[in-house]
Amino acid sequence: TSNLRAVRPVVATDSAVTAALKRVYGADTGALEMVDALGDSDVTTIHEDADLDDLTLLAEGAAEQPVVRLANAILADAVRTRSSDIHVEPARDGVRVRYRIDGLLREKMRVPRHIGPALISRLKIISQLDIAERRRPQDGRSMVRVEGQEVDLRVSTMPTMYGETVVLRLLRKGEERLLVQDLGMAPDDRATYESALIRPQGLIILTGPTGSGKTTTLYAGLTRVADPVRNVLTLEDPIEYQLEGVNQTQINPKIGLTFARGLRTVLRQDPDVVMVGEIRDDETAELAMEASFTGHLVLSTLHTNDAPSTIVRLVDLGVERFLIASSLVLVVAQRLVRVNCPHCREPDEPDPKVVRLLGLTPESLSDIDLVRGAGCQICERTGYVGRTAVYELLQISPQIRDLIVEGAGQTALTRLARVQGMRTLREDGLARAFAGQTTLEEILRTTPEESTNVLRCPTCNFMVGDGFAVCPNCNSDLADARSTTSTAYDLIAAATSVPRVTADGQIATAGQQAARVDPSDQDATPQDSTRDGRAADAPRVKQKKSAQELAADLAVRATKGAGDGDGDTSEVADLRGHTVLVVDDDASVRSLLTTLLDEVTVHEAEDGHTAIAKTIEFEPDAIILDYKLPDIDGIEVARVLREDPRTRHVAILMITGVLDPEVEVEGLLAGVDDFLTKPFDEDVLRMRLRSAVLRAAAPAKRA
Repeated sequence: TSNLRAVRPVVATDSAVTAALKRVYGADTGALEMVDALGDSDVTTIHEDADLDDLTLLAEGAAEQPVVRLANAILADAVRTRSSDIHVEPARDGVRVRYRIDGLLREKMRVPRHIGPALISRLKIISQLDIAERRRPQDGRSMVRVEGQEVDLRVSTMPTMYGETVVLRLLRKGEERLLVQDLGMAPDDRATYESALIRPQGLIILTGPTGSGKTTTLYAGLTRVADPVRNVLTLEDPIEYQLEGVNQTQINPKIGLTFARGLRTVLRQDPDVVMVGEIRDDETAELAMEASFTGHLVLSTLHTNDAPSTIVRLVDLGVERFLIASSLVLVVAQRLVRVNCPHCREPDEPDPKVVRLLGLTPESLSDIDLVRGAGCQICERTGYVGRTAVYELLQISPQIRDLIVEGAGQTALTRLARVQGMRTLREDGLARAFAGQTTLEEILRTTPEESTNVLRCPTCNFMVGDGFAVCPNCNSDLADARSTTSTAYDLIAAATSVPRVTADGQIATAGQQAARVDPSDQDATPQDSTRDGRAADAPRVKQKKSAQELAADLAVRATKGAGDGDGDTSEVADLRGHTVLVVDDDASVRSLLTTLLDEVTVHEAEDGHTAIAKTIEFEPDAIILDYKLPDIDGIEVARVLREDPRTRHVAILMITGVLDPEVEVEGLLAGVDDFLTKPFDEDVLRMRLRSAVLRAAAPAKRA
């Protein structure tokens, strides 16, 4: 009847057959036997004891009804297999039972269709739901003890074509005690998160889709801030875990206890820290902002794709930009990725299509030891066991705060954040793949595609924004990096300090995290290798002089010109041979200044961010800087340049329409050398520019 040409008989022991059934069908053998034992019997009602708190599951010879044993077997098996959800779904030919393990659903067994209503009724009884109501959705919860472990059940029913579907969320007791150091963040991300948590006030938002681990990260943060001297209050829907030392409130919209109404009441309870489970509407968003602005530390969640889009979402909810800028401290976006099974790890040859979709090249992966799980009994042939989170932390810096107030869009916010050092979800994920924790396929599946054009130098891994032709850190030409889809992700693992996984599947020690230098090379030193462990004799562009060196040269020339007459004073007098950057959003003004300064090399920039980038790139001797720019004002540009050692000694001459004393004081405090009002005289421009250059050169001379 099998239509096979040859049948090969085999012999197996009873234990081997039982193990195979358990491996293939997933559910306990006892549950399978109960399905067979029920046969065609008509089960319509379930009689159950009132005590539901302590279920003794899978006890041999238990005098329980078969459907009760089946439901208990499913619960026990789901807990043993680390499932987060159980799906019971009626279909045409039976009832499908699926578990969500490590974020993906797996079908475990099929129950005969005529047993489905009894099984669903049993699950509804456990959850204290109305078994007579089958036309409307219901939500319930319960708590069971499975093999000594307490598990909270959040249950939801939904009527479908073939009957009610039941989804049970399993929340294991004890996991709420996770600490910040157990989240798996890179050291710099962890330090950023903890520094935000110890602030006396401000708003911290965790964002990501449902099931991305936001609650775990949020509870770890609450554990960090909960102490006897603080009053910590939460508004949750539902309360997933009970935290010691935290006053938790269950939201109940049916009686009018919404997040917004609860937040008003909470603020009258003298709180120090407030956790709002989710910002769902404009009223809750505005109240959370105002609470953080008036002296409370507020933690909440939001649903957005990445960290910068959180700001856009808050604006869409109607929150004023000045409130966002003054209240928001940190945004944490995250995703969960599956972890390679430590018992069957083996070297991996990535799929070329996956490499291309991730924006990589085969050459960029040549020095990376990728691994994946081959599949074994422990991981149920999937190659993965457990999950870890990848993070994207947006710290609200003064520059980003200015962009928020000025109404900048998501692209501008993302670009500035990345230039300031923000590591995206995909970058953090790739770092973990390069460290052996997960695979490239997982990163492609879970992280959003990047949309901003920010490069990493292929030589030194320095973050480079738009407008750079060469790397400001090592002077390498970026033409090749721009002409390919690769962004040098092969260096991220070393740069982000994500723990590597050793050959035996363990997290590498601090010593093993160092750059991969051949131990047999006794002459190898940190100066002999780059950050990714490659040889120091890799091709590099010749280093240009730093801003300090150019300033020192200018000081020497100025000294000769003003000294005993053995030097030529014309070079300083007319600025011949120097480089000037003209920054103005008006093209006619830039053209006029370029014409007036015909004896010097002039570069142009139309906004503040481009000015900062070109200052680092071209190393001008002086900058003629307009006060009003379309993105950030000239004073902020001056402040950024003065804080960067590479641009600290550049002369800055600021042009204004009307010189306001307050603007002048603020500019001088930010590091502006001199001011010039429009319209200006050509000779005055030259003399003031020359004086600013000489003053900027003086510190280098004294040094």
